[in-house]
Amino acid sequence: MLPETEDLQSDELVEETVYPNDTYILDFENKIIRRISDDDEQTLQQAIMKILLTESYEYSIYDDYGREFGDLLGENTAQVMETIGSRIEDAILKDDRFNAVEITDIKANRGNVIVSITVTTSDDEEIQMEGVELDV
Repeated sequence: MLPETEDLQSDELVEETVYPNDTYILDFENKIIRRISDDDEQTLQQAIMKILLTESYEYSIYDDYGREFGDLLGENTAQVMETIGSRIEDAILKDDRFNAVEITDIKANRGNVIVSITVTTSDDEEIQMEGVELDV
């Protein structure tokens, strides 16, 4: 039997359950996986690295996640250097935890690009990452 619609009050609010936004971090030194809060800077740094190391649309598990560098493979260095900054910014800003990305340094090095970035979180905290090496 279905409930009568008059029994339902329009002013009744359904409370949404908020689950903790915890994540797991790989601790290579101690060879363990730790569960930590998503607010931790180390977790946010790991999230940025995962975004920058994952090629978009390459893995079916990720929908519109990661960076798009595939078409830059084999291109000349000047074209890669001109394009890659905006691609890094676009990839990181897909995650709603981040509001802004500033590329502070970018260098080409034998088929790789080494970048230093400052990422502003949605809480207006800055995360600085220096010397991030990316395959291109």
